[in-house]
Amino acid sequence: RILADPRIQTFVERFERERTRQTRRHLLGTAVRLTPSIAPVVDAVVQHCREALEVEAPVELYVLPDPRFNAMSYGAEDGRMFIGLTSSLLESFTPAELRFVMGHELGHQIFGHHDIPVGALVHGNGGIGPRQAIDLFRWQRYAEISADRAGLACVGAIEPTARAFFKIA
Repeated sequence: RILADPRIQTFVERFERERTRQTRRHLLGTAVRLTPSIAPVVDAVVQHCREALEVEAPVELYVLPDPRFNAMSYGAEDGRMFIGLTSSLLESFTPAELRFVMGHELGHQIFGHHDIPVGALVHGNGGIGPRQAIDLFRWQRYAEISADRAGLACVGAIEPTARAFFKIA
């Protein structure tokens, strides 16, 4: 329904045309890419989640120095998915908790949550009204719940999921 709105369609089309698609370049300049040889445990988590969620696209994982627990996925480029994790999250989460986080971030990719640039629409020049902004924020909440379900499917157990939620909170 959101994408059917002509104003949002026009904005998303313009946003995609103007987007520079330099996520990988940016990440390589600001973060450390985690390869299987550098982080075999984390790579095993990624491979487990790719298999559990039937993700065929390659996933590049990056670590960013940050004392906060956070993870982020970026829109796919050239058939690759990009996921960033903060250093503190990597240091403090167990492999099972990491599977929840990884599944959550892959869920954003699987469900196409990056197809609607909520931040740009609301804070940029999206030309949307208050009602559309509320609809976008509502959709964003539902997107987080969908991603959480993907994380739970990746873990396969409620305990590590709950621990990850408590740590992030």
